[in-house]
Amino acid sequence: MVIGIGFLLLAGLSYFFVLPPLAEFLASKMPIGMEIQLGDKMYDQVMQSYNINQRLTKEANEYWRAMHVSSPYIVNITVVNNSEPNAFALPGGQIIVYDGIIREMNDYDELAGLLAHEYSHVRLHHSTRMMSRNLAGYLFISLLLNDASGTLAVLVTNANSLKELSYSRGLEHQADEGGYDMLQSVHINPDGMLKLFKTLNSYQSKIGLSVPKFISTHPLTEERISYISDRLKKDKTSYSGEQKALKKIWQEMKSDE
Repeated sequence: MVIGIGFLLLAGLSYFFVLPPLAEFLASKMPIGMEIQLGDKMYDQVMQSYNINQRLTKEANEYWRAMHVSSPYIVNITVVNNSEPNAFALPGGQIIVYDGIIREMNDYDELAGLLAHEYSHVRLHHSTRMMSRNLAGYLFISLLLNDASGTLAVLVTNANSLKELSYSRGLEHQADEGGYDMLQSVHINPDGMLKLFKTLNSYQSKIGLSVPKFISTHPLTEERISYISDRLKKDKTSYSGEQKALKKIWQEMKSDE
């Protein structure tokens, strides 16, 4: 009986404390091709509840291409009609942006900051890792049954949870760090990230107690804002000034407001 109870206790502890980090680790090692396939299936599932803003989607993808980011993923930006200021990344290069967050932005480089941050979530496999961690039990059962298609089905079925997925402070810092590094590498001033955070904080103050969706899923801690501010003060990179191509596309995006 003691052995049996000990086994059950060990199994329970493993289920809650071993499986989640193991699932997250395995997800971080997923081949890019498989991650893209997963992201495309998730995209089809998620988009059933949205109406695409075709004009802004076209212009947002032009904006991304004008950033000249080298990536192993084929990044696709989809702008949807939703008044909430929000954006989230799917595995494999799909990024969903609410038109509400575009309306709140004031400067063209804020969009560069947003896309850099969300792309870093993609590049660092954050969505895949967090979903796998949260669904570790279901995935474990699928693996026990040697059901690879079942594993994929579990993730796809829960794709809509990505809209509400809250990242840890550590993952948010990684995305901020990665986004800053990416902007720096393509010589776009990362000041846009700081402007974006300030815009969202201003929006939160304007609407009172309600917390914008982006802030609830990507919490804007003072440490994150201070991190960007400190890096900007120490940054010795020679940026090329105003990004005329990005600014032109941005002005087109804002022209119908």
